[in-house]
Amino acid sequence: AAHVGGGEQISAFLMALLGYARTHSGVSVVLTLASQSDAFQGQTGMLQGVLSSTLGRDVDEEEAAALAQRASQSIMSVVKRDATTTVPVRPTEISRVLARRLFTKINDADASTTATAYMEMYKRSGSQLPDTATRDDYSKSIV
Repeated sequence: AAHVGGGEQISAFLMALLGYARTHSGVSVVLTLASQSDAFQGQTGMLQGVLSSTLGRDVDEEEAAALAQRASQSIMSVVKRDATTTVPVRPTEISRVLARRLFTKINDADASTTATAYMEMYKRSGSQLPDTATRDDYSKSIV
């Protein structure tokens, strides 16, 4: 993003890399691409600093985001040609995955008792909570 044609250079590199992987068995290319709308949006401040240093002038957050967006568009067009998106864990599955990693055993009866206690508390404080927390089926999510 900071260098003229930088996005195109990365695109050309990725195209060559993906072409190589496509023609050689046993080779996979794994990319994680950050964007303005995901967990890496905080990187905009860092990018702003790098751009200011590279360009030799102050770059505000909006300009940094625009430059990053332009660079990523060309990269994304290359990546999307060969991409297979994999979502390893859906948001509704995260608590179960964490439970398996953190605990050796979960007592289902205790989980139900705890969920019932939370639901009673949620019903008393319902006006301060999101609607989902006061629905009866939310107890299953807690368990």
